[in-house]
Amino acid sequence: MDGTAPERHGTFARAVALSTAGSGIVLLLSLANNIALARLAGPEGRGVYALAMSIMLVASPVLTAGTSVAAVHYLGRGMRPDAVRGLGLVLLAGWTLVLGAAGAALWALEVSTSGIPAAGWALLLLTVPTIAYVQFSRSTWLGLGRVRAFVGAQVGPLALVVAANLLLVTPNPLRVLAILAGVWWVAVLVQALLHARDGLALPRGNEATRLVRFGLRAVVTRLAGLGFSRADYLILPWLVSMADVGIYAIADQSITALATFALAAGSILQSDAARTGASLESVQRLARTSRLVVALAVAIAIVGSATFWWILPAVFGARFAASYPAFLLLVPVLLLRSVSALLGPYLEGLGVQRPVVLASIAALLSILLLVTPLVAWLGVVGAAVAKTIAALVQLAVLWRAVPKGARSAGMLRIRTADVRRAWMVVARRHGMTSGPLAP
Repeated sequence: MDGTAPERHGTFARAVALSTAGSGIVLLLSLANNIALARLAGPEGRGVYALAMSIMLVASPVLTAGTSVAAVHYLGRGMRPDAVRGLGLVLLAGWTLVLGAAGAALWALEVSTSGIPAAGWALLLLTVPTIAYVQFSRSTWLGLGRVRAFVGAQVGPLALVVAANLLLVTPNPLRVLAILAGVWWVAVLVQALLHARDGLALPRGNEATRLVRFGLRAVVTRLAGLGFSRADYLILPWLVSMADVGIYAIADQSITALATFALAAGSILQSDAARTGASLESVQRLARTSRLVVALAVAIAIVGSATFWWILPAVFGARFAASYPAFLLLVPVLLLRSVSALLGPYLEGLGVQRPVVLASIAALLSILLLVTPLVAWLGVVGAAVAKTIAALVQLAVLWRAVPKGARSAGMLRIRTADVRRAWMVVARRHGMTSGPLAP
């Protein structure tokens, strides 16, 4: 489907509900993937997977020059969808050639480090462009208001990863990386075919320039944000064993999975803010969504702290009982990151990037400065302490940039009226009531 106007399907509430349902599926798939890797590949294999995904995710915004963020912004303002789709494929082809050649060179030189053989590094470099393209594709769907496709582009690759790991994974690092490469290239093929069906064109005039100019400003934010989430994995292999990296990864990714619902809501808020600006309705939605997220995050944190001492070894294996201390130290991150995951995308949707950039940079610098000394002092749990401090720093910076109307609406106060309103939305969606929504 082509045209100059973005495609819109359904209401904001419906979009949030669908995205949240997708996040629930992602949560279950992430859990299944962690279980498969932990039990079949062990802490060592889980550590290799964490390192590989960290490299891929950190590289992604660089390879797209931040245009995945720009796509949401400009598609919401009427940029030609076929031109955006075409730019994504051009970037994929170019970087595949460059990184494929670099990987072949590493293989020929037999470069091996961090327990990963040269062939593994070659596979990893060849796979890096795929996740960049799929994330660009997701942003395109979101900018067009096609939430089902947006959710599908997130759920599909993860479902394939889980199936492949259950069937094929072993502690062999090369096997772990080969599965990763195969799955993500299948995901690229699916997304490329879907976009080709809707129409492709090369950007013309200043379309590419506008996307790249906006994207380059956003890339600093994305890099710093990903650095907050992944810098510890890039540092830890040089300080501790790959098995310790895997043990820490289970604790950290458990917290990340539990906060997935907030990430989904943040994406919808970004798209909504790009369309409506800092209107009263938009500010009220931010405040109401924040209160609901805080209530849910607090409940999850309490239950998780009380039960994960048993859940971690029972689900992932006895060797992962050592993950519980790191999990406890990361519990505050669940609440802090849940709120930040709403504020950052909302501000970006308004085109207010400076505080988001500063918050991400401050968090990244906290990680970089604290991980090495804290790990040297406390062991691998020192990375959890560093991440908790960084999350607090990030939220503090973002909070200062929130519109005063939202802060005065009590963003962090839990209200029964919000819970009742959310229930009414769900009830009406399923035909359980036809009455008006609560104010």
